[in-house]
Amino acid sequence: MEMYLIVGIGLVVLTFIDFFHTTLSSEGYGFLSRSINNGLTYLILGPKSRFLYKYSGLLHLLVNSFIWLVLLLAGSYLIFLSEPDMVVNSVTKVPASAIERFYYTCYVISTAGIGDYIPGNNLSRMLSGVVSFSGFIMLTMNITYLIAVLNAVNHKKNLATYISTMGEDVESLYTYLLQDGKLALESTSDLRTLILKHNVNHFSYPVIQRFLSNSNKLSAVVQLASLYEVLRVVKNRLDISSQQVKKIDALLAAIDDYLEIHKNEKFKDEKRLAELGQMRMIWLERYKEKIIQPQKMDSLVTSTLKSIGKEWTDVYTNSHS
Repeated sequence: MEMYLIVGIGLVVLTFIDFFHTTLSSEGYGFLSRSINNGLTYLILGPKSRFLYKYSGLLHLLVNSFIWLVLLLAGSYLIFLSEPDMVVNSVTKVPASAIERFYYTCYVISTAGIGDYIPGNNLSRMLSGVVSFSGFIMLTMNITYLIAVLNAVNHKKNLATYISTMGEDVESLYTYLLQDGKLALESTSDLRTLILKHNVNHFSYPVIQRFLSNSNKLSAVVQLASLYEVLRVVKNRLDISSQQVKKIDALLAAIDDYLEIHKNEKFKDEKRLAELGQMRMIWLERYKEKIIQPQKMDSLVTSTLKSIGKEWTDVYTNSHS
């Protein structure tokens, strides 16, 4: 029975290590949450269900919270099973059954119990207090975490909207940036600030990447990929020493930082890269422009698009119609 106590305490400790790392460290997922979210992403993107895709972020948050709660409950239950007198009837002092101990565990985690079952020894009293406090901490901190994530998601939507209002696809964005033959980047600092803040949010709360949108206008990844393509094209026609190029380089550096977050997801997909080369022919055919982009960056952007179930065709929407 001592093994129940050891395993139970270990399970509670591991749960809180993952919980605190995910919610407080500002360094992304804990080891357990990362595995859960990667598996859930595969299940959601695999069937390509519009319903699952639309509610992907909500599902990730709910599943994460549910797993933490279940693990805390399982670990606490094992603790209260470890000795016969860990939990007893408050009136008769008879040791509680397994079902009664589960009932007691649920009440201790959610509140402090209602008094029909109580700790039967000093160790149980101490551990009941710890479990009760752990449940309170997990509830309050999880709410704080959810609020922070939702704020980051709203910022992500603002970023996507900001870019999409300049142009709904790469061609309209290109036209906007070259209004009357002059580069329209007066609000560069604002846009760069939005991107950098999104980078920080994404690093701290990677689950925001799982809040997906069927609309490309509201997809930050699609809009950043569009902006990246257009800035590369526009940069080629400018004097390398000009102030405009410096503005473009600042934006490109911010987007590069975002792409570097996905460097562990980098893959080499010759088919997609070949298709991208064909799509880019519109710059030469329609605008007599060339786009030169390092293959490493092409791969990073491609992998980032793939990670949210998007393709380069979403970036070049309407450009080949």
